Amino acid sequence: LKYGEVNGRLGPSRQHPVLWQYQRKGMPLIVVAEMDIWRKVRDINGDESWMRKSSITSVNKVVALSEIKLRRRAKDTAAITAIADKDALLDLIECNDSGWCKVRASEGSKGWVKRAYLWGSGPL
Repeated sequence: LKYGEVNGRLGPSRQHPVLWQYQRKGMPLIVVAEMDIWRKVRDINGDESWMRKSSITSVNKVVALSEIKLRRRAKDTAAITAIADKDALLDLIECNDSGWCKVRASEGSKGWVKRAYLWGSGPL
């Protein structure tokens, strides 16, 4: 999300009722449909709603599904560079074909995490 408060609506117009009010700037959402200036999105809980395209940022963020260890390389045995708390918002830098993603924590530390421990990095 681009803003700290965004309404998720039942349909693609301001005439549709608000289903959810999202209050976490940077929260990742998965776009599942598009209609003009509106995007249907899915949140981490699986709930879907419509919001204006201008409310969504193109910066890739992911959420840690549990406490996770950021590793120096994409290997289980690699040195730990940092630990991220459950529900931490992380910048997604890249993902590889082996199921690992490189992320950056808010304080700037970087590391590799298995994709299975992140929400917002996988296919629909």
